[in-house]
Amino acid sequence: MPVSEPFLTSHFKDDPLPARAAAWPSAQRSHAGAARNAWSGVPAATARTTPPECAQFVLRMDDTIVSHKLSGTPHWFFQRVDLVGQSLRSLLCATRPDWNAHLPERISESDTPIFLPEATPGVAGVVLALRRLRHENLLFVTLAPELAPEEQLRETGLGDLTPDSASFTKLFLRLRSVESRLEHYLAHLPGVAFHQRADLSFVFVGAGCESLLGVDGSVLTRDSQSLLRLIHPGDERSYYQELDRNAKATKPFSLVYRVVNPQTHACLYVLDVRSPVRSASGLLLGYEGVWLDITRQKIAEHELTTRAWKENLSALTSGLLDDFSNVMTGIISLSELYHSTLAENHPLRDGLSLIQENAGNAQRLVGRIIELSREPSGDRTYGNLAKIIRDQVDLLKIILPRGAHITPPLSAGDWPVCIDETAFRQVLVNLTTNSRDAMRATPGEIRILLRRIGPGDTPLVDTVPRLISPTVPMIEMVFADNGAGIAPAHLARIFDPFFSTKTGNRGAGLGLYNARLFAEAHGGQIAVRSMTGRSTEIVLLLPLADLSVLAGTTTPLPVASGKRVRTLLLDVDGHEEAPLTDALRQRLWDVRGVSTPEHARKILRQEGVRLDVLLVRQSKHPNQERMFFAEIRRDHPGLPIVLLASTARIEDVPTALRTQVDLVLSPGIRDADAVDSLVKLLRLT
Repeated sequence: MPVSEPFLTSHFKDDPLPARAAAWPSAQRSHAGAARNAWSGVPAATARTTPPECAQFVLRMDDTIVSHKLSGTPHWFFQRVDLVGQSLRSLLCATRPDWNAHLPERISESDTPIFLPEATPGVAGVVLALRRLRHENLLFVTLAPELAPEEQLRETGLGDLTPDSASFTKLFLRLRSVESRLEHYLAHLPGVAFHQRADLSFVFVGAGCESLLGVDGSVLTRDSQSLLRLIHPGDERSYYQELDRNAKATKPFSLVYRVVNPQTHACLYVLDVRSPVRSASGLLLGYEGVWLDITRQKIAEHELTTRAWKENLSALTSGLLDDFSNVMTGIISLSELYHSTLAENHPLRDGLSLIQENAGNAQRLVGRIIELSREPSGDRTYGNLAKIIRDQVDLLKIILPRGAHITPPLSAGDWPVCIDETAFRQVLVNLTTNSRDAMRATPGEIRILLRRIGPGDTPLVDTVPRLISPTVPMIEMVFADNGAGIAPAHLARIFDPFFSTKTGNRGAGLGLYNARLFAEAHGGQIAVRSMTGRSTEIVLLLPLADLSVLAGTTTPLPVASGKRVRTLLLDVDGHEEAPLTDALRQRLWDVRGVSTPEHARKILRQEGVRLDVLLVRQSKHPNQERMFFAEIRRDHPGLPIVLLASTARIEDVPTALRTQVDLVLSPGIRDADAVDSLVKLLRLT
């Protein structure tokens, strides 16, 4: 329906844009409101009148004015001219002939904004912004002075701007917006930004410095030597050498070095990416850079390198080991044949017996090496911990120096566990290697002791960290040596990645870190007790397997698409080897247990897409669990979460927990019923 001139004129007496906007489509209405607020520079709630030095027009498609509203300021362009029916383009060109080159043949040709230079003659930084909004057969136009666009303002100096307060307000708001955006980027940057002078003192250090390096950024700006004191002594020389090597660099370069966090005493790898800042003559003024924590990447790199080397070594030696084993078999057979033909008092009989015995020992030793290099890691099986240790002793003796002695558990006994045997053997090798490097006494000695501890019993005392009394039956394994011991200042750090007191390239600092990961993955604990100059004891607590639940479990659980169901179990209070867990493993479920939310987060980051379900045993900290569940829902949507309740009735579980999980299992539920519930949840049948 056409809109009459009296209608437009009457509505323009108050505020023309809101009057017409009521009839516009919603998208145009929101655009018009946003545009008007942007032109006026005030919030929508207060923008009810035309801003100063502003004009609003309604045009036909031939650029003739239908209705208008002008600012009340006396110096506005068209104050005493009858505008209705005139061409807006002609009026603008008559006012400023130089604007003719910036205006299209018809203002109604498009909707894009037009910026006419020097709204105030002689003031280069302010333009007259002509903004257009088309609706049906009419064009709504707003004219208002404002700061020039960025590409034009870039060539304008501050002294060229008008002293008008409104212009400076807009300039301030624009600068504040850029500053806020920069602060937002720095706050969410996955690292710490810094600005360093040429003398290595700091001008600026961004947020997050304390969580990364262990010192506040203000400390670095006051004392430039603070960073140098954090750098690992083994990397300090290479730090200076790399800076000297890039002294003439004009492009960004990077450094990688270790720093020791003074709060946590943790050793982490830092990637230092910096860009040189130089004067026009090439003089180095400083560096703009960022620090990134790449410890996790370094660990993965080391593991990949080690794995690749092991694969190559296995390929090279597997054939040789098989050939050696065949030769030993021939020696054993020949010695047995000749031994059986000799008389009891023959002088060669004892010698052949010795050859036969040593050849048998060599063949068994080769078998241990083949098992260690070929068996895959990651699969848990039931076994006797003492027997696993005793079977490994022959291989461990190779690592020790001549004259050293290792004492395994006295007998195989009854020590049932459900562990990753290959990973446990690797832990034993790492512990033996550390003991060998620390041995100074003659002869060196290693003792491996096993002890059962029940719920509430006190494990080994005076350890770092302190061992917590278990809530389920566990095995306490003590790996003790009579070496040089560990300095008290290092005890809290020996389980950190890349921490090592060995000189040269004798160790990467991951042996005890991997032992810690093994303990956490199996729901156990690990600690150290040492006396400098006398001995070191590594204490490993592992849950005892409850074999009583295995009786009668002969029906395998269905699995999805012929694959094993990958399950992650978080059990903070140490009930990892519960009947339900063992029953699931017996039915071909791949259950991986952890004892801390941090370890669970790490596994979820690495293997989240391959996991089928997350089991969480309810602990004494519901608020922490609620936050943990919220993180899982945010970061791993679609992963089923099952809560293993600690209360007899599900109704007693806090509502905040029940509403965040997919299934709640009470402690009194039968294993078969619990399994059925999990099968239905995962739709395995």
